[in-house]
Amino acid sequence: MKKALVILIGFCAVAFGVLFVMNQLNLIKPDDTPPHTHTEGTPVIEKEVAATCTTDGSYDSVVYCTECKEEVSRETKTVNKLGHTPKEAVAENKVAATCEADGSYEAVVYCGTCNEEISRVPTVIESEGHDYASVVTAPTCTAKGYTTHTCGTCGDSYTDGETAETGHSHTPVVTAPTCTEAGYTTYTCGACGDSYVADETAATGHNHEAVVTAPTCTEAGYTTHTCSVCGDSYTDGVTDATGHTNGTPVTENNVAATCSAEGSYDTVVYCSTCGDELSRVTETVEMLDHTPDGGDIKNENAATDGVHTTCDMVVSCSVCQTELSTHTLTLHTFDEESGYCTCGVSNVLEYDNYDEANGTCEVTGVQFGATVPTALVIPNSYIDESGKIYRVRGIGESAFHSNSYIKSLEISEGIENIGYQAFMGCNALESVIIKEGVKTIENQAFRVTTNLTKVVLPDSLTTIGSQAFRQAGENAYMEQVGADENIENIKQRLEIYIGKNVNDIGDGAFYGCGIGEGDATQYYVDIYFAQEETFGESTTEKLVGEKMRPFVVYSNESQTIDINNYNENNKWFLNATKYYYTDSDTKPNDGRNYWHYVDGEPTIWE
Repeated sequence: MKKALVILIGFCAVAFGVLFVMNQLNLIKPDDTPPHTHTEGTPVIEKEVAATCTTDGSYDSVVYCTECKEEVSRETKTVNKLGHTPKEAVAENKVAATCEADGSYEAVVYCGTCNEEISRVPTVIESEGHDYASVVTAPTCTAKGYTTHTCGTCGDSYTDGETAETGHSHTPVVTAPTCTEAGYTTYTCGACGDSYVADETAATGHNHEAVVTAPTCTEAGYTTHTCSVCGDSYTDGVTDATGHTNGTPVTENNVAATCSAEGSYDTVVYCSTCGDELSRVTETVEMLDHTPDGGDIKNENAATDGVHTTCDMVVSCSVCQTELSTHTLTLHTFDEESGYCTCGVSNVLEYDNYDEANGTCEVTGVQFGATVPTALVIPNSYIDESGKIYRVRGIGESAFHSNSYIKSLEISEGIENIGYQAFMGCNALESVIIKEGVKTIENQAFRVTTNLTKVVLPDSLTTIGSQAFRQAGENAYMEQVGADENIENIKQRLEIYIGKNVNDIGDGAFYGCGIGEGDATQYYVDIYFAQEETFGESTTEKLVGEKMRPFVVYSNESQTIDINNYNENNKWFLNATKYYYTDSDTKPNDGRNYWHYVDGEPTIWE
């Protein structure tokens, strides 16, 4: 304690010294401001404690200075307790009175404010005794009567007033005998329903009568025996059904066929005996062929410098107006002096085999005395001397047979057919480009085109006929073999691009294409197709492809081409150099040959 006092005195001395120094240095200046006088504000309530039913409440009345907000005064005041507020009495611990014993309950009063119990008074409920009701039960034939007294409150009961039973009063009812059942008399008490049977008599027996039912086409015959008294029956004497007899077939529900809908009719056979329908077959009548209207030229565009005139050849049915075909045609304008269009198409071709109904014709050759150009383009339209426009649907049989001028051939879009031997023996022909539209190349169409080096077939093509390209490109290879016996140095090869929808290649279609001589027979033919291909093991080889691209064999893996292998006439197809399409930026390095597009042209990837 003394130590603490010494420390406190030392602290005060230091503080006094500091204040003295500060005063000497004029760091502490006297405050000349006059002392502040508080202005009392309105008292406010703080620390309020609410009064309850049983305890006092309180609060502080506080006055603050309105200027400096300093507390001026604080007075604690008391709020008297509120006292209980009784609610209406309630019954608790209730015991109900019975007919034989008193009941009770407690009347309890609670405070309406704090719910504290204020008072509890026991109360008695007096018993009211039994309340009997009387029910009289009358006597029956076999039982006595009596009166039952039952308390409606508690169910207590007792009986008295017994009376004697009355006894039965039977009445007889006679039941006559039937064919199969005995007769009897039934005695029944009218009061209680008690009964018994007596006085039995024998059954009378049946009286059957026979009725014959004859057989029908579908139902057997029989004899029915029926009792005239009770209706009982049975059958015997069954005979077989006679069966239906086919009548002459008749025609019903005839609906005539039109060019826009099939017709139909029912062939019906009825039974000639009973008339039942025995059979009905609905026959379909094939829809009638449309009747072409000869074609109508629509959407014709006027020619401008460097641009050809084009139009649509629209063929419709003259009966139902259904549009049968629409082909866009290029209408060439020929220079009178040169006989050529600006695009190189020559005006020396001859047209025939007109189909006026469909507005079509075929190219059948070269005009008499004219020379076919070396770069031949077959147009898809022809305008005759009267100005009528025809669509060129095909190239006729032997149209350019043995022509020695044609070096390159282009067949325009929309032409559908290349006829039998159309270009056979064209030994100067080197390149064949066939645009979309051609579906069929007929037998021997390009046979013995011995200098052919490139063939591009469209996706529209489905059928390549027998010997269609037999010995195509043969001379080009023969000449090189003669000049250079080192076969590996041969650069000129027959390239064939086969469209993706070809599904029929005829016997010997490519027989002799690019074949060398003697025992050293080689196959200098390149075939371009899809990424994958497999060969079957049967005598008829299968070529199957998937993930097709332009100039490939198939459009999907479900299609196949049957290549007839008779006398090994199509063996080249199996031994040809194969190039697989790839769309990658670099050539795959797996040892196989590949091709890709360069500026839209199929190109071997060296």
